[in-house]
Order: sequence, then structure tokens, then C-alpha cells
Amino acid sequence: MILHEKPLNVKQKIKKKLSDGNIYSYLKESWQLSWPMLAIMFFEFAISMTDIYVAGRLNKEVQAAVGIATQVYFFFIMIGYAITTGTVSIVSRLFSADEPLKFKQAIFTSVVSACVLGIVASVGGFFFSKSLLEFMNAPPEIAVYAEPLLEIYAIGLFCHLIYVTLNGILRSCRMMKLVMKIVFMSAILNIGLNILFVFHTPLGFRGLALSTTVAIMISFILSSKKVYNMLEKTYSFSFSLLKSILKVGWPSAIIASSWQLASILIYYIIASLPDSAEVIAATSSIVTALTDNTTMITSTATSVASVLSDNATTVTNAVSNSTATIAAAAYATGLRIESAIYLPAFAFNMANVTIMGNLMGRKMYDEAYKSVLTTAFISVTINIVLAVIVLLNAETLASLLSKEQAVVDEIIIYLYISMIAEPFIALNLAVAGGLTGAGDTRATMLYSVVTVWIFRIPVAYFFGIVLQYGSAGIWFGLTIGFFVQAILTFRRLRSKKWIKEIL
Repeated sequence: MILHEKPLNVKQKIKKKLSDGNIYSYLKESWQLSWPMLAIMFFEFAISMTDIYVAGRLNKEVQAAVGIATQVYFFFIMIGYAITTGTVSIVSRLFSADEPLKFKQAIFTSVVSACVLGIVASVGGFFFSKSLLEFMNAPPEIAVYAEPLLEIYAIGLFCHLIYVTLNGILRSCRMMKLVMKIVFMSAILNIGLNILFVFHTPLGFRGLALSTTVAIMISFILSSKKVYNMLEKTYSFSFSLLKSILKVGWPSAIIASSWQLASILIYYIIASLPDSAEVIAATSSIVTALTDNTTMITSTATSVASVLSDNATTVTNAVSNSTATIAAAAYATGLRIESAIYLPAFAFNMANVTIMGNLMGRKMYDEAYKSVLTTAFISVTINIVLAVIVLLNAETLASLLSKEQAVVDEIIIYLYISMIAEPFIALNLAVAGGLTGAGDTRATMLYSVVTVWIFRIPVAYFFGIVLQYGSAGIWFGLTIGFFVQAILTFRRLRSKKWIKEIL
């Protein structure tokens, strides 16, 4: 007697189809690793937004100084990425390869190396911050605030660099929830101290840097305890493992340093903006044109290009503030808003590093490839939705973060132009995370360097300064490279040339 199976409903059919193709399992694993990372990104976003919000309550000079100081600070943090990126790739492989001694050696080696780099970064950050500000051509009214902030940041650089590596070790071992708890505690402490130090102590604006330093130090202590227990008194330094870590990590360090240096140069370009009637009038025209087209998201690029070609000859509103200062404050604030959209993209990026590393350790290459593609699809979809939300609420968001109308107008311009590239940024980050987990970091380094130094910086300078389109020309030029980088990175993944042994 043959028993007939009960017909499946639509939901069950879809679930069965996904499960049969292993897509459901990829989605499930990706989400399990990604949602704690998404929470971590949100907490870090809350910290950065609090910094820029509090700075905006003071004045635009402090707001711009926070943006510049943060870029310089993270330029030094990037030194640690050579250790952290290599550590995540190597440790995640050993974690799934059942090699306990080598696993502990890799952890100890990476921590010791991070300590050495931490000393170098902290000393360098303290003594060369002023030189970097001069190199960036920071306006005096901004530099006077940025320099004290950098001196305080430098004190915490040692702990921050080691903390970044400790964080990477815990993520490699799939301890995302523990990392999430530590970052959550750090975020609450940072935000609370931020408000306390700035508004209720004589520290004033210096409290912005001190609150971050204190929170990082406490997070460092908590992470150190957990990693110390994982070592189980196995304190063995391995130069061969250090070589493997650096082999994977140095290209990522070049990428990160390249982007941070580019960010510093962007402020140099901004500082070169002329205070001319033509630039100010063009800016005013762009705000009007973009605001009137909030529902025409797909044609934003065309609208911007059209407006940029207009020659404004009169100024309708008197602007007494420096164009460069306004643009710098708007850029610092716009980046914070934009970072909200980066949250899922960076979460999936870091999840892909771990997923790819674990699967490569088990030599499951095809599954690793499909997992990265699945995660990339989710990341791009979420990113598009968030970009649309930001576009439709650009004016409201800008008004919340700045009390000066000139800065608000400039933030709106930045958001409308930068949102065009967001889906491509999400695709690139997700795929690059997978390639990093596989140890294929040289190709991503090449694509990143090409993007930054052939497209973003030169084009931004050309549009903004040479053609005199002002700050809007700079913002438009900065978005172009992302299209090229996303295409190159995706092609690299599809080629499967990254399937190779690292250890």
C-alpha cells in the first residue's frame, strides 16, 4: 500500500527548495554570524554619532576637528590591520582544522606582534599628529581643536591596537556574541562619558577623545581576559606563523592605510576650496535642485551633473563662514550618517571572513563560494533599502546633527551624491570579506589602490578644484571609484583563483 504524502503549502515548498539547494543553510549560517556583527556595528555607529552630535552642539569648528582627528587616529589604527586581518584568516582556519597547539601559537604570536605595533603607533601618534595636521593643510580654526584631541587619542592607541587584534581572535572562534556584549558595554560607557566630560567637567571638547580612550581601555581589559584563558598557559611565539599572518595581512594593511591616507588628503582638498561667490552660489543651486528631486532617486547622478555645469554668478544668501570649514564639518557629519548604511555591509564583510576561513580550513571550496555569494546578495539588498531611507530623510538627518544651516545644506549635498554608490560598496565589502578569509588579499589590495589613487582622489580634485565645481564636485568625484572596485572584486571571486592553500 502506497501512502500519498500530504501536499506542501507554498511556504513549505519554498523552504524545501531552498534547503535542497543548500541556499537555506547558507542564509542561516550567514545570518547567525552576521547579526551579532550588525549589532556591534550599530554600537560603534552610536559612538561615532554621539561624538559628532556633541561636537555639533558646540560649534562647526569642533565638529570639523572631530572629523579630522578621527581620520588621523584611525590612520594609526590601520597599522594593526596587518596583524588583525592575517590573524582572523589564519586563526579561523586553525580553529576548524583541529590543531590545538598551532591554534594557540597563532593567538600568542598575533597578540605579541600587536603589542609591538601598539607601542610604535602610540609613540608615533603622539609626536607626529601635529605634522599630519599641517600636511592636511587644516585651517587654524580647526587645528586648534584637532591637536589636543589627537594627543589624547594617542594615549589610548596602544590598547586600541591590541584590542582590535583580540576582537579578531574572538570573532575567528565564532564568539561573536561575546564581542557584541563587550562592544555594547563600551558604547554605553563611551556615550555616557562623552556627555559627562564635555558638558559637566572643565575638559570641554577634550572629553570627546577622553571618553573614547577610557572605553577602549576597559574593552581591552575584558577581551584580554578571555583570550588569556584560551591560551591555557601556552606561550609559544612562532615566526613561521607570523610570516603566514603577515603574508595574508600586509595587503589588507596597505588597503586600510591607503584609504585612511586618502581620507586625510580629502580634507586637504577640502581645505583648498576657494571662498568665491561662484562656488557658494553653485552650492546653493545644487541644494535646491537636489531637494526638489527627492522622489527621483534613480536620476540623482544626472541631476547633479546637470547642476554642476551651470555657471552661478550671484549669491542669494550671504555666507560669512569659510567654505572649507563648512565643507569639512559637512563631510565629517555626512560620513557619520553614511556609516549607518555601512553597518550591515561591514557586518557581512566580517562574517564572510570567518565563514570563508572556516570552510577553507575544511577544504569545502564550493560551499565557501556559494556562502559568499549568498551573503553578498543579502548585504546589497539591505544596503539599497537603507540608502533610499537616507535619501528620503536627508534634510531631517542633517538638521539633527548640525545647528548651522550652511552645514546642513552641505550635508544634504553630500548624502544625495554619495548614496549613488552604496549598493556597489556593499557588494565590494561582502565579496572582499570572502576573499580575505581565503587569504587572497593581494588582489583586493590592487583593486583598492587603483580605486583610491587613480579614480577617487584625482577625480575629486579635478572636479572640485580644477573645474571649480566646489564641494559638490569633490563629493561626486569620490563616488566614481566604487563602481570600478566592485566590478573588479566580484570578477575575482567568480574566477575562483583564490582557491589555494595558505598554511
